[in-house]
Amino acid sequence: MVGSIKVDFLQGILKLFSIIGIIVGFYYITGGMGHATITIASSKLFGPQFIDPIGHPDNIMLPLAMSWVFVLAIGVIGQPHVNTKLYSLKSYKSLKTFGLIGGVGYGIMSLLYILPGTAVLYLVASGQVKPFKVPDETIFHFFNHLPPVLAIILFAGLLAATMSTSNSFLVIGSSIITRDIPKSFKKTLSQKEEVIWGRWALIILTFGAGIFGLYGGYMVALLGVLGLGTFIGASLPVIIGYQWQKASTQAAITSEIIVLFMSIFVSIVYEQVLKQKLPGGIAGYSYMIMFVFIIMIFVSLFTKQSAGDYLPEKMKLYFKHME
Repeated sequence: MVGSIKVDFLQGILKLFSIIGIIVGFYYITGGMGHATITIASSKLFGPQFIDPIGHPDNIMLPLAMSWVFVLAIGVIGQPHVNTKLYSLKSYKSLKTFGLIGGVGYGIMSLLYILPGTAVLYLVASGQVKPFKVPDETIFHFFNHLPPVLAIILFAGLLAATMSTSNSFLVIGSSIITRDIPKSFKKTLSQKEEVIWGRWALIILTFGAGIFGLYGGYMVALLGVLGLGTFIGASLPVIIGYQWQKASTQAAITSEIIVLFMSIFVSIVYEQVLKQKLPGGIAGYSYMIMFVFIIMIFVSLFTKQSAGDYLPEKMKLYFKHME
């Protein structure tokens, strides 16, 4: 535990230095946001729409922009490595400040992709870098135009951010394999068995994730669908059920079926395989989150199982303490 805390502390320090380095590097490359914005806007390759928050007036960009705010603001709540941090709080009273601290933290960390992205747009607009087709190359073009010492510091921070997230997912995955899956088959492993099988699960998951990342192709992008859409879509019925006494079992089941259906046939088949777009160019999981919310409320109004006066005794006690 102490070793884990030290590692997290060092990763936090690296991230802090990376944020400072990103800001310094951005001004080193562009000379400032004003200069970068004017250069991008005056470029024939990009034009004013690339610095307009709504985009080109001929496109329906406002709904798309708002959907991204909607998905990122709510979708982050459904990510496992975010939820697991709630279990580390000593008291539920800390939840009052957790959201504020988390929001400020995510806001600062957003500089890690906003500023490098803008800097590379500037480099392309000014003719210092040729247009490229692979978006993942953006950060490397940014590094290539920085002093070597600064680039090394930023790369270390990038690895720290990657390690902290991957560490959380690997631990969650191994715990599912060693605890949740055996319990679903009514089998409980001893503490020693959990440690042994947990280590093997970590090794297998690490190698599996590495192979998937190298050869997964566009399937890797679908992790965004799961991370921002499916997780929060599947979590919404639970969240609503814990906040609203009239939320019914039938509504939760119906909502989860919609999440499964839209995740497969809309976000994956319709958008990724068939390369089609929903109205307004809005991502499929934005519609999924909205539909799940509406269906959960609507179906609950006409069903009563485990809702209202038919709540289980434990849930009645839960809502009593919430009042």
